[in-house]
Amino acid sequence: MERLIVLSLLLVFSAAATVPHKFTRKFTRTHFSNLNPKSDNGHYKHFYQDYYEEGVMIGSQFYIGYWILDTASVNMTVAACPLNNTDAENAKLNCFDPRKSKSYRGIDQSTGIDYIMPFSDTYVNMTQAFTLIPYGDVDHHMNGVLGMNWPVGDLAYTPFSTNMLRHCDKNMFTLAFSITGCQSFLEFGDLLPGPQCDNSKIHYVPLTSKASWQFAMNGFEFGSISSFAKSQAVVASATGYIGLPGQYLKKMMTLADIPWNATVGAYVTACNRTDLPDFRFLVDGATLTVPPTQYLYRQLPLLPYGSNRCVVNFEDSGSSGFGPEWYFGHPLMGSYCVNFDFDGVRIGFSPNSIDTQANCLGE
Repeated sequence: MERLIVLSLLLVFSAAATVPHKFTRKFTRTHFSNLNPKSDNGHYKHFYQDYYEEGVMIGSQFYIGYWILDTASVNMTVAACPLNNTDAENAKLNCFDPRKSKSYRGIDQSTGIDYIMPFSDTYVNMTQAFTLIPYGDVDHHMNGVLGMNWPVGDLAYTPFSTNMLRHCDKNMFTLAFSITGCQSFLEFGDLLPGPQCDNSKIHYVPLTSKASWQFAMNGFEFGSISSFAKSQAVVASATGYIGLPGQYLKKMMTLADIPWNATVGAYVTACNRTDLPDFRFLVDGATLTVPPTQYLYRQLPLLPYGSNRCVVNFEDSGSSGFGPEWYFGHPLMGSYCVNFDFDGVRIGFSPNSIDTQANCLGE
């Protein structure tokens, strides 16, 4: 059950008049049946349209692009068009050409400033610094990353998260997926509205670091497999996996009779299984549950294996190259509406019952 919501953000430039106090966006995610290439670490790479996508323009040329919203990153990056390309060649690419934007100001070879408008139906103009990256460094369908992590260290420029949230009533944002995984939701400046996000039951846990969206875990349960050792975890919106130590992952997959498929680069099992256990993890004051409907990637069955083979969205954190021992990506956001509260230095989990009629396969 994956939705590599990057969470995509499109940036749209416009002249601003009034400023709304909060921004709610949703986007229908369309899947296409294909066998994706592997990531650099040899793991299955989720389809690019599994990211949250949001319309946006940048610069005086009104360039529209797709940005991955990443809670594990601080910077904004923008994929620059190849300098040696002709205008006609660049027009076919999803890239930004700073030479075409009269409002762009270069700081150095890799950094610049331009106007952006984060959402097409709002009226916020922002002057934003960003790093230019080579086209294709993120994904040929994505134009870069919008970091929503904590701004730490000696940052030379104000990050996107600070610029965006200063227009809002509250210094927070919330992410969620529909429980079918076919739509993704983002709200800047508040909780996502109920009743489908049950905010009356929101459970907050304090952050254990102001360097990331990190919180304390007191253990986990998966069928008869459990551990109650204390550890640290982060919420990472730009991954479709739950990452955990390999020693636990192997036991869990053996228990559930889910083999590793080296060709695919993932654990794979039948899409229609009904005997898989919930994955539960313990935090201070609560037990949070990710059901198999969220960790089994039913939205995009594998080819050429027919329509009944699906990726299981657990991976070995030690071989992912990401960093933390435990991290929670899109399966968590299909189970909970996740609130990221800068001022409260905390992260909140509201039961998620968002159900839409959107068709994942776009049929």
